[in-house]
This record gives sequence, C-alpha cells and structure tokens, in this order.
Amino acid sequence: MFTGIYNNTFSILLLLILLAILLLKMNKQLYIMIGLLIGLLSLMYLLPNFSGTFIQIYTLEVRRFFTLHGFSLAIKNYLIFSIFFGILGILVYRASSYKLFSLLCMLAAVLSLVMLWFSPTLFASGNRVFACANILFIIIGFDLFSKVIEKIKVPRNVALALFSIYPIINLGLPLFIGTPK
Repeated sequence: MFTGIYNNTFSILLLLILLAILLLKMNKQLYIMIGLLIGLLSLMYLLPNFSGTFIQIYTLEVRRFFTLHGFSLAIKNYLIFSIFFGILGILVYRASSYKLFSLLCMLAAVLSLVMLWFSPTLFASGNRVFACANILFIIIGFDLFSKVIEKIKVPRNVALALFSIYPIINLGLPLFIGTPK
C-alpha cells in the first residue's frame, strides 16, 4: 500500500519540478537548484537506505539514539527532506501566481509528512497523511499548470488532453523506473 502512495507522491513532486522549470527563467542558480532537487529525489527513490524507510522508525532503539551514530541516522531524514522541500518551496514560490497560498499549501503538506514520523500508528495513519499531502501538492500543481497553459497559449481542449496524460504516466512510472526497495 505504501509503495503505491509513495509512487504517487514521487510523480506529483516530479510534476511540480517540471512545471516550475517551464515557468521560470533559467539562470546558473536555478540550474544548480534543479539539479540538486532531481538528484535528491532520485537518490530517495532509487536508494531507500539513503533517506530511510518506515521500518527504521521501529528498529531504532531509544538507547542507541543517544549515540552519535544513532542520532545521525535519526536526523538524516529530516536534513535531506528539509533541503529538498526548501528548494522545491523556493521554486514553487517563484513560479506560482498565488505566492502566499502556494507557500502555505507547501508548508502544510511538508509538515503533515513530518508529523507522520512522530506517529506511533504509522502504518494505520500513513495513507491518510500521504493523501492529504498529495492533495495539497496537486492544488499547487493546478496553479502552476494553469500558468503554463496561459504562457504557452494552448487551447483548452489540448490542455485538457495534455493533463489527462498524467494519470497514465503515473500508473506507468513504476514500470519504467521500478519501485522503491
């Protein structure tokens, strides 16, 4: 169940990155930020031990947390996700029409995902939390997509056809790049 939701979140984040790339004027800083984003997203997806898994929450013992190795294992996830969502938040803020609303949606989605790591009933409540975050990411994506359509000046029917391809890509994504291990 988590694999399917993880794939959906992964593809929504890829869509947000792509829409931000289409909307922003590229400069050297933007190339570095986008490269770092895609690199982190690829490492998190292809190497689950790089950013941690849900099972690590239950296997981390409290007494090991107070060692340097245990603390670094616990804080690594938050550091990686802070860098990733910080850069993505900057890109979304620069590209969106409703900057404050998009920033608040992004913050709410990220904080709901962070809150998941503190839940003692992770496997029971994880689906709802991921769904809430995905809906907030989709709201941001609609804003960016409508701005791309206005920028390119595509007829509405063609835009709807382009947007309807996304679920097919989302379903086929695990076939092309595999699922997280």
